[in-house]
Amino acid sequence: MNPAPSTADGVKSILLCRAGFEPALLAQLGQSLSMEPGAARPGAFADSVETQPCLLCLPPSALEAADARAPHPFIFERQRIERAQWIPDGPVKPTARLIVRTGFAPILRGDAPWTIHAFAAAPEGPGGLARRAGNLADAVLDYCRDHFPRTLKRYRPPDELRGRPPALQGSRSPPDPGALFPILQVCATPGGVWHATMPANRLSDPCPGGAHRKPFDQLAPSRSYLKIEEAFDMLGESPRRGQTVADLGAAPGGWTYAFVKRGCRVTAVDNGPMRIPPLPPGAGSFRHMRRDGIGFEPPESERPLDWLACDMLIPPGQALGMMRRWLENGWARRFIINIKLPQQQPMSALQPLVEYLERMPDLAFGIRNLYHDRREVTLFGARDL
Repeated sequence: MNPAPSTADGVKSILLCRAGFEPALLAQLGQSLSMEPGAARPGAFADSVETQPCLLCLPPSALEAADARAPHPFIFERQRIERAQWIPDGPVKPTARLIVRTGFAPILRGDAPWTIHAFAAAPEGPGGLARRAGNLADAVLDYCRDHFPRTLKRYRPPDELRGRPPALQGSRSPPDPGALFPILQVCATPGGVWHATMPANRLSDPCPGGAHRKPFDQLAPSRSYLKIEEAFDMLGESPRRGQTVADLGAAPGGWTYAFVKRGCRVTAVDNGPMRIPPLPPGAGSFRHMRRDGIGFEPPESERPLDWLACDMLIPPGQALGMMRRWLENGWARRFIINIKLPQQQPMSALQPLVEYLERMPDLAFGIRNLYHDRREVTLFGARDL
């Protein structure tokens, strides 16, 4: 069982991540704080953060300072719960009453629709904590039915009331004014629950707990299909019929299939065999080029392509070199690139890539360890050409 958080007033900000990436998330968070004028020494920051499986607990002021420097979700951040309150394990109904009494004010004060995100801190773990979170959500709704019936009328299930992914870094798009509805987050952990009500536009991912599950298409050649479907969501744009695509490291074809099923024309580059199933009338097309994707250059007559997709088993430094050629030559308007991580110090390996992207003009991008990623991150973005 995890120890209860050692906090005097019970209020912390919580960052959730995939199991095993807590040190990488802590490293990027500390890096953001160390760049703040007058920041405390890194050791003092580290002393203020409690690390538990799949989450970091930190003082709200520390997260606010980090956000001032980097106002976009951290690479390994799956979800956040700002100014969360802790309730130790106890019976469901009394715990639900405490959640309403201590964290429900933003919902009661407003007149907007609202929802509940109830989840386990580790969604890939045993299902008991997820069930407990769901039971607490049901008990909160029951309590509202008895005590706040007018508020309950504004409730919407989470699959009916959903915000948008965070804006891309460097994006010129205005903020989404419709994403201010409140969400009560209830996060179950061994030993108790964290809870807080936040506006939807402050979440790291629009899905409860950041578990951005995509349905698998049984015709897809591999489960990598799920990664690019999630990346389309995070980019805020899906491929359209007639668009042109280069898929580097395409075999066996999970990403190529995601484009072709939408009517795109794909150049699939890989020495390995493709396993694209027979396609229905109206689908797109693909040509398979048996060669290494690293050195591939699109024909001049096809530049710029609408999409670059890349999922190759190469180290971050090699991925950076490939990406620089494509971006600096203007060979594609949009890109989704999966980057494999080393076993040690993944944040250090990614830092040159992040610094390059931040210097690139007219570029909007995100880089995240997505729900369907494993020991990898996905870079997605677009450039004005």
